[in-house]
Amino acid sequence: MKPSSANCEVGPKLGGFNRFAHALKAKRHVSSLISSLIIHGVLFLVLAVWFFPVIAESWRTPIDATVSQQEEATDLKDIESAFELDASDASPYQTIVEGLDSLRAQFSAQPVAQTAVLKTRLPSGAVEVDFPSVNEMTDAELTQRIELPMTSMAIHEHRGETRVAEADSAGQISSGLTGQLNSIAHDGDSLIVWLLDQSLSMQKDLKVLSDGLKETLVAIEADKTHRMIHYVVAFGDSVNVIQDATSKGKKVASAIYNMPPSTSGVENTFQATEWAIINLFGNRKWLGRPKQMLLVIWTDESGDDILRLEDTIRLCRQANVRVDIIGPSAVLGSQQGYSKFLHPEDNRVYYLPVTRGPDTAFREKPYLPYWHRGVPWDYDESIRGPFQGTSPQWYGGSDMKSMLSGFSPYALTRLAKETGGVYTLFDRPGDRAPFSQQSIQDYRPDYRHIAEIDAENRLYPLRMAIQGVAEVTWKEDFSPPQLAFRPQYGGQPSSEFAIILSREMKEEIARCEMLVHRIERCQALFESINVDEARTSDRSHRWRAWTDLTVGRLLTLGVRLREYLLTLEALAANEFALMSPQTNSISLVPSGILRGGEPSALVAAKAKTFLERCVEENRGTPWQYLAERELQHPVGLQIVQSHVPVPPRSSAPAPIPQKRVVLPNL
Repeated sequence: MKPSSANCEVGPKLGGFNRFAHALKAKRHVSSLISSLIIHGVLFLVLAVWFFPVIAESWRTPIDATVSQQEEATDLKDIESAFELDASDASPYQTIVEGLDSLRAQFSAQPVAQTAVLKTRLPSGAVEVDFPSVNEMTDAELTQRIELPMTSMAIHEHRGETRVAEADSAGQISSGLTGQLNSIAHDGDSLIVWLLDQSLSMQKDLKVLSDGLKETLVAIEADKTHRMIHYVVAFGDSVNVIQDATSKGKKVASAIYNMPPSTSGVENTFQATEWAIINLFGNRKWLGRPKQMLLVIWTDESGDDILRLEDTIRLCRQANVRVDIIGPSAVLGSQQGYSKFLHPEDNRVYYLPVTRGPDTAFREKPYLPYWHRGVPWDYDESIRGPFQGTSPQWYGGSDMKSMLSGFSPYALTRLAKETGGVYTLFDRPGDRAPFSQQSIQDYRPDYRHIAEIDAENRLYPLRMAIQGVAEVTWKEDFSPPQLAFRPQYGGQPSSEFAIILSREMKEEIARCEMLVHRIERCQALFESINVDEARTSDRSHRWRAWTDLTVGRLLTLGVRLREYLLTLEALAANEFALMSPQTNSISLVPSGILRGGEPSALVAAKAKTFLERCVEENRGTPWQYLAERELQHPVGLQIVQSHVPVPPRSSAPAPIPQKRVVLPNL
């Protein structure tokens, strides 16, 4: 893996989600419940000591590994003796585990269903995430920082640094992990938990990881100067312990290789992390001499439960666990991305939703769907995913709603940063944006606490206006009006079509007027701001790019809507007198001629200035492509008439309707 600016602290640049912000500010540990929690914690420990050996034995399943029963028995005995608690070594780990005991009691009190061998069903955490109204928290709440007691070892030397690396293949990931494991082994005893996404899309990569790590794990096992203990855990909508505590390298590699797939389509990454911290790292049998604790997470999605982010960070820091993460690049300003899937039943390509996660804590990107996308009339985006057209897959569809950013996702990167870990970007070859880490270095998101980000952004009215536009455009519908009026059936007479056209035009005019009102509301957010002056004073490359793109697109869409209304009015004013007798289809296509005259031309020229500057100053970044897409088509419209003939009669039997295929959860 090749670090890209591995040890750089990113400056404040970003923003966050509604319920995310509410969840982060939630207050816990009410003093009146402390006594009750202590009592329940003690009761839980008593019950755990009583029942755990029986339960663990009933849960145990054979793992396909090339080790004998004698080796397995020796392994367990060696682990227990090597990590036997020594009273002189208990502090500060005694304090950590006592705190974890209380947290474990809280976690266990939640409704949990034991669903399989060594498997724990997680409470539901999938939520629809919204960006916040930033005025709902007081300054005191926003700037509050809770310092947590913790110890520091060599494994924690990068705590608080934003470290992002890249990998081009699963084999390269194995090589990078090999170096890290050898370094950890050199520094002493360690406890490693492999928390691996068991979704269908991960199976091939996990096998490559297993093959790449086996030799290293066996060599570390053979070195008796230290002891490295491993767990292998699968997660999705549940937690499944595939391999219990072992120091045997072959057993670890085998467990990773034989990871069972899950078709749930749910990745509760943060809940699974909390479960591992409490139940594995927090186990009392690891209370011996100081150990390095590392949690390795590999997932191709950011997780469906990011509202738990700050709770998860707090738990990891209290337990003194470093978290290294291998994961995908983020979607620019959106939670959901798409993955290409060729269905074997109908040989069609589908773009299936995956939760890749946004690059920022607050929403910054306006969602203003592009016009003139050319979606075929028989292409159903609700089933097949966003229409791609001739654009590459990383565009996220022809409206660029789910464009890949090249940045790491906010939540997972923050988890790695706050625990001293590293986030490794890994996108599969067909699902990779072209942005080099060098070209987007100056545009990196801010991975600090949401309160710190918001406190700084409030000092910049222009940033707050852009966030306001993003919030409005994602919550309300800004889809373009109808650009093609088609006949209800082939060969429909012009007289019938004219009646339908008249009705549809009235509906589109009403819709257009509503869109004009929404665009004006967005533009009003900038009324009290001198945009050029504010843009110049903000030293952030990222925010200057957002300024040019947001203002340029709002102005452009204002002109497009004005031209659309004038075009329909011109068509209706002549009561379709200019229509050919054969016309039963009308399309509105891009044109450089503006019916609005000088008023439209002046605004269009100003919009073009912003967008062209966005392209020129942000080459090699997502903002270049977003601005170029808006500049691709002129803002005027031209009326194109056509005739759809009666379809030829066929003596062949009517085709049998195809059964809708079942799409998998990735």
